[in-house]
Amino acid sequence: MTIDKNTFVKEGYFMAKGLFSPHEVAHYRQLLVKHSQLDDEAYGARRNWTQADGVTQNKDFWPLIYNENLLTVLKQLVPTMPMYLQYSDLHVHYDSVGWHKDIHYNPQAVGSDDKKIGALRVAMYFQSYAESHFKMGVVPRSHRHSALLNTLEYKAWSLYRRYTGKLPFCYFTLRPKWFEIEAGDCLIFDTRLLHTGSSIIGPKYSIYLGYGEDGNKLSQRQVEYLHEREDLHYGECPTELISLLQEKNLASQYIVDRVTEQQGA
Repeated sequence: MTIDKNTFVKEGYFMAKGLFSPHEVAHYRQLLVKHSQLDDEAYGARRNWTQADGVTQNKDFWPLIYNENLLTVLKQLVPTMPMYLQYSDLHVHYDSVGWHKDIHYNPQAVGSDDKKIGALRVAMYFQSYAESHFKMGVVPRSHRHSALLNTLEYKAWSLYRRYTGKLPFCYFTLRPKWFEIEAGDCLIFDTRLLHTGSSIIGPKYSIYLGYGEDGNKLSQRQVEYLHEREDLHYGECPTELISLLQEKNLASQYIVDRVTEQQGA
C-alpha cells in the first residue's frame, strides 16, 4: 500500500482500500449485530443503533485498536507513534449527520500545533457498496484553512440539512471528494476535516477509532472535547484497557492522566 505522507498532511485524509480481510469483515460485522441486536433485516424496519465510546467500553472490539495492518498505516502518516485517544463509536444502519468536523478548538490556545497533523479519525466499514450504496465525502484541505465563501456555503448547507434532513443537492465553492465504500475499507482523516456520510439504501456496519500523538495539543484537545460533550456520555477508559495499551505502547498520556486524576479525586 503506497502512502504519501506529504499528500496526507496537505489534503487531510487517506483512503486504505480493503485494509481488513474478508474474515475480519465477517467477524466484526457479527460482533456489531451481537451488540446492537440488529441484523440486516432491521434496516428494512428503519431501525438503527449507535454507541459512543463503544470500542473502549466493549472488550470484544479491543483488538481493532492494535490491529497490525491499521497501525502500519497510521505510523506512516504521523511523525511519532500514534496513541489511542479513546475516541470511538459503533454504528449499525446509521447514515449521515451532515457536513461537520469532529473537534472544536481555539487556534490561539493551540498555538503552533494548529499547523501540525491533528488527531486522526479512523472510519472502518464492514458492508459492500452494493448492499448500502454508502459513500463517504470529505472536503480536501478543509482542516487547514477555509476561505470565507467556503465557510458561508458550509453554514448555509448546515441549515438546509437541519430542516430537510438531506445533504446538499449541489455545491458552489466547496469541492467534496466522494468514496464508494466497500467492505474492509478504512478512511483515515484529520478530525478538523469537513466530512459526511451519505444516505443508505441497505445495511451498514461501521466502527470508528481515534488516535493522536502525545505532545500534540490537538490530540489533547480531542480528548478534552469528548468529555465536554455531555450528550456523548463518555466514561473513563477502563484500567484493564489502559494496561493493555501500555504493553503495546499505545496508551496516550492524556488518557492515563485523566484516569489518574479521577482515581485521586
